[in-house]
Amino acid sequence: PRDERLLSSLYQASMAGADFVVLSGDIVETGYKDSFERVVNLLKQSRVPVFVGPGNHDIDPDGTGFSIYSSFFGPDYYTANIGPDILLVMGNSHQGELNATEIQWIERDLSQSVAKTKILCIHHPLYDHNEPANYYLDEDEALALIDICEENDVDMVLTGHLHNDRVDRVNGTLWVITTAIGAPISTIPSEPDHLAHGFRVIEFKDCQPFVWNWTTQKDWSQPWDGVALKRVPRFYRELDVGGFVELTNKMNFSLENQVLDVLVQPPSEGQEYLVSVGHSVAQASSSDAYRFRFEFDLPAGGSETLRVYPDNAQPPELVNVSYPEEVNVGEEYTISAEWSNPVSGVVEGYLNYSLGNGTSEYLEMTVCGDDTFCCTLEHDIPGEVEFQIIAKDYGANEAVSELYTLECRSVEPAASPQWPNLFQISLVVGGAVVVAAVTLYMVRIRRNTS
Repeated sequence: PRDERLLSSLYQASMAGADFVVLSGDIVETGYKDSFERVVNLLKQSRVPVFVGPGNHDIDPDGTGFSIYSSFFGPDYYTANIGPDILLVMGNSHQGELNATEIQWIERDLSQSVAKTKILCIHHPLYDHNEPANYYLDEDEALALIDICEENDVDMVLTGHLHNDRVDRVNGTLWVITTAIGAPISTIPSEPDHLAHGFRVIEFKDCQPFVWNWTTQKDWSQPWDGVALKRVPRFYRELDVGGFVELTNKMNFSLENQVLDVLVQPPSEGQEYLVSVGHSVAQASSSDAYRFRFEFDLPAGGSETLRVYPDNAQPPELVNVSYPEEVNVGEEYTISAEWSNPVSGVVEGYLNYSLGNGTSEYLEMTVCGDDTFCCTLEHDIPGEVEFQIIAKDYGANEAVSELYTLECRSVEPAASPQWPNLFQISLVVGGAVVVAAVTLYMVRIRRNTS
């Protein structure tokens, strides 16, 4: 079946009038000679030029290099000038890393080219589809490549490896992940693209890419009927209701319209799930699982906590309040409150307090522990202090505590120490005692005489 899909893809490329085809790695399952021989025989049937780059599956069986691959396809990284206007740089990201020599080579060939269209191809993508805000390449190398592509006006970077479909624009360059023709984009029966394979069709107009559709076909024996998709999510998380996922964007640019699927237990009758970040775009259920798909944005360096909760979640419950019963005027003290809400969480805490003279204030408390919020206060007048604590969950449900009181006392000024006006100093000199009058301190000196 894989051989048939490769031949079908090459045939479709020819029928579509493609100028060339790029294979971004993982040409074979394991890098044995007979596997490459079979693929080469298939590629020879293509009526369109094919440019091949290596992937991690193409490494020699002993894991030492790409000697067998290179015996069939030549260097494991190279540059191709396709006519006067297109530069294609085929890199080798090995096991998700580019060595310094290869990065320098990529930068040199891109900077020296006067081509109007510049394309870089490496097997491993910029970031991980399972962790959409984390780099997949080594972070330093990823940042270096982003800068190199921006400085040299690279139009797009073609990648593979993850069997996913995704296109992002990073500092003017399109970073493209495309799923495999040899492995499906999804093996989950409930997925609309279950067992679908595909490739991407890229069109240039005036030397600029203007179409980059991913095309799929489930039954390769039927006439071609492509479906254009922008992105198909492939990352899933299994959560208990009320569980959470920390989403962190470690990159130096914002991520927009990211898609995440969450698997939770089926809701009760008439119940729907909500998320604390972004918005829902699809919900689907089966007998033992409930899938919740949502979109979200993350700014550069930002982070969010995703929590899934039902639309009828109960508000938080107060577990413990800690505060002093008495404080002095001008003395700092802390009020802390611990809440419990395993389903919809506790996202905000507030303190509403008033003094005996009618002064009142509504303050936001800071997080000082798991579902615990604290607030530090100080008063400049004595009297009774009344306060209530408020908590809000991700569903904007609000809980208000009972009324608590403490006493703020005046501080009496400290009395001045009473010192005697006269101290005695005894000087024993030769048996005689001399009494002297001095102030503030007493000194006793003894001298022995023989």
